[in-house]
Amino acid sequence: MKSLQKIYWLAVVLLMLAVLALPTGPSQAQAAAGFHISGRNLLDANGNNFIMRGVSHAHTWYPSQTSSFANIKATGANTVRVVLSGGRWTKNTASDVANVINLCKANKLICVLENHDTTGYGEDGAAVSLAQAVAYWKEIQSVLTGQEAYIIINIGNEPYGNNNASAWVNATKNAIAELRSAGFEHTIMVDAPNWGQDWSFVMRDNAASIFDSDPDKNLVFSIHMYGVFDTASEVQSYVSTFVSAGLPLVIGEFGHNHSDGNPDEDAIMAQAQANGVGYIGWSWSGNGGGVEYLDMVTSFNPAQLTSWGERIVNGANGIKQTSQEASVYGGPTSTPCANCTLTHTFTPVPPTNTPTVTHTPNVNGALKVQLVTGGTDNNQQSAFHYRVQNTGASAVSNISVRIYFSLDGSQAASKYVLEKYYDQSGVATISGPTQASGSSYYFTVNYGTKSLPAGSAWEYHTSMHLNDWSNNYSGSNDWWHTTGTMPASYVDWTSIPAYVSGSLNWGSEPGGGPTHTPTATGTITRTPTATPSASRTPTPTTCPMATAEPLRVEPVTSPSDQTTQVITVRANNSDSVTVALESGSFTVTGDFTTSNPALVTVSLLPNTEHHLTVSAHIKNFVGPGGCTYGGYTISMRNDRYGMPLTIVQSDVTNPTLTPTPTITPTHTPTQHPGAACAVTYSMNDWGSGFTANVTIANNGSTAINGWTLAWAFPGSQTITNLWSGSYTQSGQSVSVTNLGYNANIPPNGNVNFGFNANYSGANARPAVFSLNGSLCSVNP
Repeated sequence: MKSLQKIYWLAVVLLMLAVLALPTGPSQAQAAAGFHISGRNLLDANGNNFIMRGVSHAHTWYPSQTSSFANIKATGANTVRVVLSGGRWTKNTASDVANVINLCKANKLICVLENHDTTGYGEDGAAVSLAQAVAYWKEIQSVLTGQEAYIIINIGNEPYGNNNASAWVNATKNAIAELRSAGFEHTIMVDAPNWGQDWSFVMRDNAASIFDSDPDKNLVFSIHMYGVFDTASEVQSYVSTFVSAGLPLVIGEFGHNHSDGNPDEDAIMAQAQANGVGYIGWSWSGNGGGVEYLDMVTSFNPAQLTSWGERIVNGANGIKQTSQEASVYGGPTSTPCANCTLTHTFTPVPPTNTPTVTHTPNVNGALKVQLVTGGTDNNQQSAFHYRVQNTGASAVSNISVRIYFSLDGSQAASKYVLEKYYDQSGVATISGPTQASGSSYYFTVNYGTKSLPAGSAWEYHTSMHLNDWSNNYSGSNDWWHTTGTMPASYVDWTSIPAYVSGSLNWGSEPGGGPTHTPTATGTITRTPTATPSASRTPTPTTCPMATAEPLRVEPVTSPSDQTTQVITVRANNSDSVTVALESGSFTVTGDFTTSNPALVTVSLLPNTEHHLTVSAHIKNFVGPGGCTYGGYTISMRNDRYGMPLTIVQSDVTNPTLTPTPTITPTHTPTQHPGAACAVTYSMNDWGSGFTANVTIANNGSTAINGWTLAWAFPGSQTITNLWSGSYTQSGQSVSVTNLGYNANIPPNGNVNFGFNANYSGANARPAVFSLNGSLCSVNP
């Protein structure tokens, strides 16, 4: 009996202890009442899907502009991202933050509170660490607790610059752990490094492990999109990574313009809408320091929308069109976006009509497209040049061309990239990829409203590859490429169709679309009929400046131990060249022609960056408008090596109206006779730094076992980190050596490596590369 009593009381005690161990009080209630993550969706306290459509407001610098909260709400926004400071600027106290939260709630806005003190940490000496940002949040925790249904904590704005960005991973994990340990139950937002733009993909590639490190799994990632995201394909590629991984993403800042480039705001907003991703534009008003164009309203006046404000508020996929109030304020209820979590299909930006095979060709048929190889065509990329020509008798505008391709295996369309290395028109933009049908997609190169004169052409240098530069690419199954080898000189290419105002004018589309090669018919004659009359002497006209392929000069900065250097100068269709040097002396050898460029031997001054003045006299030819040019001079003055030379003087003689098309000069990449290697060097430049991808191709017949690639930067470029190789840099001289796994380059094979670098001034590309001591050819 006593034993039974002991067992009974023991059971009672254990039951009481179990009850006491259950979560009680505010912690459990807050977790249920606040924002939380399901899959890659942000759900509000009612369990309804919430997609941010918001505006940033610089409260810490303009604390008196409290009317901005109501004015932002009046745009239709459902979110305001509020700039706070823990002391880098005037500190926002707990009472001030409590008032901000009340203003958000009074105006039915979700409040994203961000600590701006971390901006550019590691590169900006005034920035604070994420650990210091966490200390600020803990300091004002009393006014944040209990507000989990209305606020999201953005730990630190752009918490790392470009120095040591990889350290962001552990710093972010530690900050999350510290907040959770302190009892924060809120959804946490983390900004990417690289000033928020994640161009080195540190956040993208570590997002899964960071999300898993949060014990509450209540985390959303924030990417800032400015100059790094200046094409639709870059926007699409980044968003698709998070969609595919099922991870929550918000575009925490973006604008329509920026000092580091021109972000594609149309693509950003369209991709956000298509994939259930939130966005927050920067910013309501009060910008300075040369970025005043990012103000959405002038002087905090809601009646004075700027062009940027008009775009984000009233434009396509804008706030008014897409924003829905949070259901905690009585807004519409919705279920989580299940399709968004699983779909890998992206809305084309900008939307285009589905191509069909029933296009009616423009009867003028003025355009044609020609193609030539760009040098590299393998399982990593296809480099090529094309030119669109106007063979008609009048100028043509609203021109576009399409580059049709097919997916390779399981590769997603969003992984494909069409580069823009050289654009003779100066206005071309790329959109896509757009799905044609099944696994067939296309990029569109659009020339806008610029007119292509009669008899002229626009050349475009590009390559197609996967965004990870992997060897899973094939161009041989692409419509634009065809199955054969690309030609060594320009030929008519009907597999790249050209359009005028959206109507097919040249070439054909996949699926049997008609080929519209212009042909003469009985009703259309293109040859003027001569009338025997002595009075038909052509009237002299004012002929326009002829457009020719720019001269190109290989960059070189003389090392201290070298006093002479051979520099290659190129320009087509020329019969003479004049080269002057600001310092030193020089000689010129060779005929200045397409196949045999001028070789300029320069006596260099030690450790000096030299500048040339280069001129070329162009042979007689027929140019725009049928004008016969008796010769003109193109020249460059006092510009760094490697920059394109522009026409500064025209010497036009004997203009006639001969309707003969201009033969556009062909620009060929720098070649070194007998070179057994070729180097492709591409950059993503944001103003003070860049990422470079370098590919070494073995053009020889024997394998290369162990390699060292050497070059000299033409400016102040300094490598900060490099992958897939080991490097040394001394001044401007760089040497990169293979690692163990990529030492072998088989015949017709290639290897690649990449690096990040900083610079000031100009960022010209290196032009001379040597592999194991032998010069390589250089692809554009």
